[in-house]
Amino acid sequence: MGFHAGFVRPHHLDEIFDAFVAFKNVRNLGFTPFATHFVNPDLSLTSRYFAHFQPTLRSLELLTPTNNPKDLIAFIAFFPFLGQVTFDLCRLVVEVEDSRFGELDPNQLNPFRGTLRMYDV
Repeated sequence: MGFHAGFVRPHHLDEIFDAFVAFKNVRNLGFTPFATHFVNPDLSLTSRYFAHFQPTLRSLELLTPTNNPKDLIAFIAFFPFLGQVTFDLCRLVVEVEDSRFGELDPNQLNPFRGTLRMYDV
């Protein structure tokens, strides 16, 4: 099963939270995040909204404006079984926020052993 959502911030998911966490066997997820809104130092926000995808998610497609790269890496690394990550880089003008993840320690991240695709749309 796949799921694709548009431009997403936490308050959008709060409005549909009960239905959103009911998706348990999602293998493919595509959406447009402001990753900085879903990543904080202890990953509690990432866990709140996306932990139910961890066991089954294999493919992640992010149509993303320029966000803080550390936050995007931390978000991707949250999913240990990913086999494919696709970035569709869009040219939206957005203000880049400081990372909420802090210093990125690669040793604390799940290693990514799949396919990484980057497109410029």
